[in-house]
Amino acid sequence: MTQNFQTNDGLSDASAPPESSFSKKLKTHLSRTRDRLVDRNLRNKLISTNLKSSRTKNVRFFNSATETIFSTLLLEKKELAFVAYGDPEGTDDADADIDADAQISIEVEDPDQAFNANELATKLSKEGLKKKLRALYYEAREVEEEQGVNVLYLAVGFLKWYEGDASETERFAPLVLLPVELLRSGAQDVFKLKLREDDLFTNISLKLWLREQNSIDLPDIPDDEAWSLGAYFAKVQEAIKGESRWQVVQGECVLGLFSFNKFMLWRDLDPDNWPLGHGLLDHPVIQQLLIPPTDLGEAEPPLIPAAASIDDHFTPQDLCYVVDADSSQTEAIQTVLAGKNLVIQGPPGTGKSQTITNIIAAAVKQGKRVLFVAEKMAALNVVHDRLSAAGLKVVALELHSRRATKSGVLQQLRESVDSQAYPAVAERAFRALVESQDFLNLHAKRVNVPREPWGFSAFEMIGEISKLQRSELNLFNFAVPKASSYTKEQLSVLTTSLKNLSDRLVISGVPSTHP
Repeated sequence: MTQNFQTNDGLSDASAPPESSFSKKLKTHLSRTRDRLVDRNLRNKLISTNLKSSRTKNVRFFNSATETIFSTLLLEKKELAFVAYGDPEGTDDADADIDADAQISIEVEDPDQAFNANELATKLSKEGLKKKLRALYYEAREVEEEQGVNVLYLAVGFLKWYEGDASETERFAPLVLLPVELLRSGAQDVFKLKLREDDLFTNISLKLWLREQNSIDLPDIPDDEAWSLGAYFAKVQEAIKGESRWQVVQGECVLGLFSFNKFMLWRDLDPDNWPLGHGLLDHPVIQQLLIPPTDLGEAEPPLIPAAASIDDHFTPQDLCYVVDADSSQTEAIQTVLAGKNLVIQGPPGTGKSQTITNIIAAAVKQGKRVLFVAEKMAALNVVHDRLSAAGLKVVALELHSRRATKSGVLQQLRESVDSQAYPAVAERAFRALVESQDFLNLHAKRVNVPREPWGFSAFEMIGEISKLQRSELNLFNFAVPKASSYTKEQLSVLTTSLKNLSDRLVISGVPSTHP
């Protein structure tokens, strides 16, 4: 399956109603935002891949019957092996001299070693090949674990291009990239290459670069499993016919790391990809993010007044939480469930993932759908693990890991459909919880109510006595002891504590009885 990215040609429908100035501003801001997602410079390997340096992490193959390799991986779903024909005593720099325009032939002593459709041959030594494959394996795995995206691709066919008529520097950009993964049975075993169950992407960086720099429209990869490399390369050659020195190098094949992680965002932010009646630019949140209102007016009042108690506004039946939540987290969760927008900030360890877990669980209980996204894989895993531990794995569709394949998604859906309904909580459990809650809340209120005629609460009194006890002044009455019984530091603490109490007594109208 292929994934095409259509770009807006700027053509307008004469029958369409005229756009408002606000709508034009939205489109302009959105276009600028999308442009920043696509890296369009020569450091991007999707625009300029260094094929002639042995110092890169890429592995370049020279028996590149690309049509056969493409068919073996994509259509026959077979694995490919790696073969090293370099000098065991060499420095692995031999591949640096390979001309990208030439097919390389190597004489082999054993006819049985002749190249076949299930091999990818390199001019690296066996040790050099092993090191490069291991480096690609670990880096690709690390990126996927952290960001949830695959970056390992087999690039088949390259566009050779020049920056200008006077330039002698050859540039090479990949045309077809097959999403692959490296497999091995054990740490000491050899690697094999396998196609992943991911979509094929048009090289958008190159497509935008060619359109902006040379007014060339790179054709999209056909959305048809029966398409052939030769036919696609012919279309590319036709598109670049105006550039005399440019050409499609069909026999070039390279395994390397190519990042497509922002292309899905780039596609999703195209207003033309959204269904009628549910336009991206029609959403009020998108409008406020792109063009913040100049006059916000008064801020919305908080869901719960500052001096109010959470328990006075919500019953245990209202708080459908699966992990612990304090009062500030509860307020944030209920604010979200009330349909309000908010930003939650806090350092690590303050319970943000707990809050997100509770929001998802409570929203699902209300029959709502939740899309949870994060830049780092670790953040997604933490929330998914918390939901799983709470018994809610069947309601969480995992689309951020290796399970995000077609077969993996189908299996998750099957488990969800076959899962049993959760038993309802008995009413008596809620009544018992309310009774305990009321008892604790009453205690909290009683110890915090100021007592007349002194004007301070039992909680404040306990606090002052605790200060004295920490200084080893174990007093349980307020008679002033002899000064000679205490050190200078203890007298200072005693004086401060008694003064605090005295001040409160004076404020409440009770005369002070100590010096």
